[in-house]
Amino acid sequence: MSSVFSQSLFVVSTNEQARFLTSMPQVSAADEITWVAASNAAAKGLSGSVHVLPNDFAKPMRHRAAVSEAAELIADVGASVVLAGAGSLALPFLLAARKSATKSIFLESPLAASKRSPLRVGKLADTTIVEWEHQLVRHPFATVLGETV
Repeated sequence: MSSVFSQSLFVVSTNEQARFLTSMPQVSAADEITWVAASNAAAKGLSGSVHVLPNDFAKPMRHRAAVSEAAELIADVGASVVLAGAGSLALPFLLAARKSATKSIFLESPLAASKRSPLRVGKLADTTIVEWEHQLVRHPFATVLGETV
């Protein structure tokens, strides 16, 4: 069964983000998802192709290199969509997606909203999705997903 997320690159910083994404029926129906995770802990339990990034990947002093590496990974995977959960990995992957004209989706879950998630990150994506209506305060042009599980 094909889904809107087939041939997607999902970027997650935490295992909670990964569990949230895999709970979505659209994601579980996808044929070819490649995961990019910030750590082995974030990658725990993911099926499919999983790339675990080094700890220093998204450090500010490596920003330019991180965007280049993200662009290479997007090209290698042949991703048609990059979906990035909030976190340190979102910025380099959203910039790389924009640079390569790959569709991008920024997903801010309530878990991320309580942490430092720069508003500019959501503005870089083609589409921003929030889980709950009250998150529209931070992202007024986002699509509200609602309950997923």
